[in-house]
Amino acid sequence: MKSAIRVLLAVAVGTLLTSQGMAQSLGVNFLGRNATTTLARTETAGVVAQPNWVPVPGEPFAGTSASLTDSTGAFTGTKLIYECNDSWSSDGPTITANDRLMKGIIKANPNPDDDDSVGGTSYIYFTFTNLDIQGVFDVIAYTTHNGAGAQANLRVIGTTYYVTEQAAFAGTFIQGTATSSATRTEANYVRWNDVTPSADGTLQIVANKNIVPGESADGIGVAGIQLIKKSGTWTVNTDMPVI
Repeated sequence: MKSAIRVLLAVAVGTLLTSQGMAQSLGVNFLGRNATTTLARTETAGVVAQPNWVPVPGEPFAGTSASLTDSTGAFTGTKLIYECNDSWSSDGPTITANDRLMKGIIKANPNPDDDDSVGGTSYIYFTFTNLDIQGVFDVIAYTTHNGAGAQANLRVIGTTYYVTEQAAFAGTFIQGTATSSATRTEANYVRWNDVTPSADGTLQIVANKNIVPGESADGIGVAGIQLIKKSGTWTVNTDMPVI
C-alpha cells in the first residue's frame, strides 16, 4: 500500500511540475469578426504545432486577457494586454486548424488613412505580463489581412521585421526575415529567437502599418502570437481560473 501511495504521489508531483514548469509553448488566437475561427482545445496548429490555443474575442478592441493556459492546458500566471482599433477576418478558408488560426485578425486600421503617428491608429500593441524574468522565449507573430498588399512592421525589443501580408492563408507557413524595409517580402509569420523578458516580467510586441499612398488595404492584421519557452518556468496562476 505504501509503495502504491508513493507511486501515486510521484505521478501527481511529476504532472504538476510538467504543467507548471516543463510546458514548451503558449499560444493566443485572435478570433476577429465575421467568421467562425475558434480552435478546439485538442486541435494542434501553428509553426510550432500546439493544442490549447487561447481564444481572444474580436471585441472589444483593447483589453487584458484572463490568465493564459499553456500547451498542456495548465493555467499560468501570464496575461496578455492588447491595444488595437479594429478586428475582422482574412479572406482564407476555415477548413483546417491552421486555416482557422490564420482566419480571425486583430487590426490596426489607420484613421485617417495616412495616420502614421507613433502610438496612433496604425499601431497595435501586445504586452505579455508576469513572465519568468530568467526565462528565454522564442516569439512568433502570425500575420494576415482582409485584402492583399498590406505592409506591416513588427518589432520585439530592437529587432523589426518587415513583411507584406497575405489576404488568405494558402496552407503553407512562410517566414518573414527581412530586417530592412528595402527587402520586405510576402510572409505570414515572423519569429524572434532567444528573447528575455524585461525586468518587470513583461514582453512587448509592436506592429504598425507602413503607410503607402494610394494603397487599397485598410490596415494590417495579426492572427495569433505564440511564446515558445526555451528555459525558465511559467509563472504560477493566482487568479480564479476562467475557461
